[in-house]
Amino acid sequence: MKKIKYNIAKDKKIDSVKFTIFSILVVIISVSFFVFGIRNLSHNTKKKQKEITELKQFKSRSDYILNKSKGYNRKINEIKSKWNKQVVFSNLLITKKSFSFLKKLNVLENLLPEGVYINEIKISNDSKSFVQINIIAYPFSKSIDVFRRFSMYNLNIKDEKEIDGAYRANLTLKIEDEKN
Repeated sequence: MKKIKYNIAKDKKIDSVKFTIFSILVVIISVSFFVFGIRNLSHNTKKKQKEITELKQFKSRSDYILNKSKGYNRKINEIKSKWNKQVVFSNLLITKKSFSFLKKLNVLENLLPEGVYINEIKISNDSKSFVQINIIAYPFSKSIDVFRRFSMYNLNIKDEKEIDGAYRANLTLKIEDEKN
């Protein structure tokens, strides 16, 4: 006689063999993914460690080169400052050599009309090229002629007076050095 089995549960009864096989299969797949993931991560970590050591080596080399270049730049700046001082000194010598009292006196001689005399003269030996003169003009009209002629040299009249028919004035001019 055949035995009848009754299932009074709402759902079908689960086949335990199939369930066990399926569960084992899911666990095997999960474990294999876990193992491959760990292996892949450890492989990437080794690559990263290798790259990090290479980067550290490159950084140490670049730091060495940077320090060396800073030293070279310091030496270059020291040499530049020495050369700049020598250039400034050389330019000063050239300026002093090219400065000519005679050129300034020649300008004054050519511009002074007859009847006007220089009583005192001061010539500066710098880039401003100021010439200070005290003139004596016998007719007053000659002094006006002097002012007109010297007006193109930034004429500055400091003091003027008339004593016994002679007109006296203290003038400051700016006569530029001629460039060769």
